Amino acid sequence: MSGQTGVDRCSACSEPVPEGARFCPSCGARLSEHKAAIPDPRTRPTEEHRQITVMVSDLVDSTRLSALLHSEDLREVLRAYQAICGEEIDARAGMVANYMGDGILAYFGFPVALEDAPARAAASALAIVKRVAAGDEMPSVAAGKVAARIALHTGRVLVSEMGMGESRHRHAITGMVPNVAARLEGLAAPNSVVVSDTTCALIERAFEVESIGRHDLKGIDGPMEAYRLVRAREGTSLVGSAQRGIVGRQKELARLTRVWEAASAGRSVRASVIAEPGCGKSSLGAAFMADLGATPDAVLQVTGQVDQRYSAYSAIRRTLEIALAAARADTDEAGHAAILTWLGAGPDDVAACAHADRLVDLWRGKAAEGADGRAAIVEAVAALLAARPAPSLLVLEDAHWIDPSSLEVFDKTMGAGQARMTLVLSRREAAPSWSAPDDARIELDRLDSRACRQLV
Repeated sequence: MSGQTGVDRCSACSEPVPEGARFCPSCGARLSEHKAAIPDPRTRPTEEHRQITVMVSDLVDSTRLSALLHSEDLREVLRAYQAICGEEIDARAGMVANYMGDGILAYFGFPVALEDAPARAAASALAIVKRVAAGDEMPSVAAGKVAARIALHTGRVLVSEMGMGESRHRHAITGMVPNVAARLEGLAAPNSVVVSDTTCALIERAFEVESIGRHDLKGIDGPMEAYRLVRAREGTSLVGSAQRGIVGRQKELARLTRVWEAASAGRSVRASVIAEPGCGKSSLGAAFMADLGATPDAVLQVTGQVDQRYSAYSAIRRTLEIALAAARADTDEAGHAAILTWLGAGPDDVAACAHADRLVDLWRGKAAEGADGRAAIVEAVAALLAARPAPSLLVLEDAHWIDPSSLEVFDKTMGAGQARMTLVLSRREAAPSWSAPDDARIELDRLDSRACRQLV
């Protein structure tokens, strides 16, 4: 955390915290690095308009639970539930705004503005219901009796300070968003997540959803379509996602095409597309691949995830998980056989078997030990990339969220005479650093007014 007025403050309660503290001494909240420091209230604006995603969550039939359990046991159930929610929300840079008995109100997009706040909220919600449904973190007296339900809605709110004295709430929100979320929660089945049509439109590329129909919500004008959040998609590929001709980016598209021509001539090349959120990095990448006529099998896409960016080799591990799930490999032996197939090798190939062993270990989350272990991962990934048909295309999507260990592997596997193009899509403020310069570095600015009119 970095103080904006010389004083570091907890993002949950805004009270001062000592330097180096891991938990707030006032409210006990974990001081996550994903949180921004809260300025001194004397200098902070008293109110602010924001677009945020609101999460409302509670325990199903808590009245019945209170009748079944002793007060002390019920208290432990609530504490376990609140701990699960707090951990999953905090892990994705959300903020628990209020604990209300068995209910929780959380914001994604405040106090830290987040480009992907709806997706983070969705991931948190799925993780919460999964852990609650598993039940192994609940007191034994409540086994099989506890279920949660969650609703998400996205929209503009006014964040301001409300209340007086001890009841003062620094991060109260006003507007329809929390009301809609609260009404939607009543549509959720036990251990399920319901999202509004607005939130659904913002996350459906990354999550599977199912419509549960249009519903009249108390106090809301007109029926609203609601959706059940099913699961995160196994992989969100840019291949085939271009829905219209590219607008205002023809020069940039031509530069990428020239880099691909160099790869087609046998070189290992890299192009980086750098831009602020919303400027069209992914759209440019999708249009480029559409022009190439690329198929999902011809493109290896590695996507960074914000909640995994400091977990060693998490981006490579996640890519292996997606590929091996598609190959229906659910055991170590099946994974080993699938990787050998990708390497174009048989069980008698000692070097290939060593690479497969290392990748299976990585898939299963076993840490690489020492310099030799890290070098073995680089060699295994290099062999896997070299085995792909040439020229090949490696896409690092949301590279600003790819963990440093994975980035190091991709940096060290550049060259070696492989006919490959690496396409890096990243935000400007967190673009990866490489040991050698890019063959092309494209920095996107926002479209001019003429291009915006054409786009609309």
